[in-house]
Amino acid sequence: MSKFAFLAKCISSLNYKRLFQRAKEIADKNNKSATGVLFDMIYCGIKYQAGYEDYVLFDFVNLTAKQRATYMTRGSNNQIVKKYNDRTDQTLQNKILFHQAFNDFTKRSYINVETASYDEFEKWAKDKDDFIIKPISEGCGKGVEKIKVKNYDNLNQIYNYIRSTNSVLAEDTVQQNEKMSAIYPDAINTIRIVTIFDKEKDKVYFPFTSIRIGNGGVVDNINHGGMSSVVDPETGIIIYPAADKTHKVYDKHPITGTKITGFQIPYWNEILDFAAKAAKRIPSIGYVGWDIGITKDGLCMIEGNDYPGHDIYQMPGMVKEKTGMKPVFEKITGLKL
Repeated sequence: MSKFAFLAKCISSLNYKRLFQRAKEIADKNNKSATGVLFDMIYCGIKYQAGYEDYVLFDFVNLTAKQRATYMTRGSNNQIVKKYNDRTDQTLQNKILFHQAFNDFTKRSYINVETASYDEFEKWAKDKDDFIIKPISEGCGKGVEKIKVKNYDNLNQIYNYIRSTNSVLAEDTVQQNEKMSAIYPDAINTIRIVTIFDKEKDKVYFPFTSIRIGNGGVVDNINHGGMSSVVDPETGIIIYPAADKTHKVYDKHPITGTKITGFQIPYWNEILDFAAKAAKRIPSIGYVGWDIGITKDGLCMIEGNDYPGHDIYQMPGMVKEKTGMKPVFEKITGLKL
């Protein structure tokens, strides 16, 4: 997609009220003209294929042109998806299909409550103290809920509740590794490994490795209150404080007090090998963000994302000298992003 085609698409789908609101918020925060910020947002949309949320999240208002040019934006991320991923392949978009294709990676039982009879659900759930429900096709942690059986009168009540929601996929609860629970115990703090699989070279690249951490809820996604930080791909050590989408930076977790910077992720080499094997499973989907949980018994795949969110690649507090990730992705893909 050309820059102008991307801009035209963005213009047609813009929430103008939100755009003007964001421009005013940035202007007030940085003591600038709202009109000036608005026109700069439009310029960045043309020049860097940056959506206005990119502009806000990456603090473009305080970056030089040279710095801005290094950032992965919505448009540049779209180019990589277009090159590597067949978007008609629903395997990673539909969580039922994902379980079927990656059952040896997910390592947990599941049931589609929308299509299951009550007897089938009862047989699946009768010995469980809790389990997770989630929508089959949503992302960003939307609709994820932990069901505690003791909070309901009976399984029939739970069955009817689930069927009244959009979160009809029920899965076993993942029992998190004690070391990972020390960071935050109420969510699975997943390791996000981004892979690019070059079929011609039969090689898997790791352009970005990070950790996502919960902060008050049952999900770790930064779009639902979580935080994220960068992990050194060579050592598995968290190298920066974590940051959330409001630009708050945390060197220690605000709930558990665990120090984040310098934390050693366990099983690091195994995690990279796990992601590399998963990356080769479906060659038609070559650009994936894998969310890997570390359990008491080893590793399990929580999900794979065939439209990896570029927002966590380069948030303020997680980049060195305000330099983005675009050069890394350009080198691997050969694209001029």
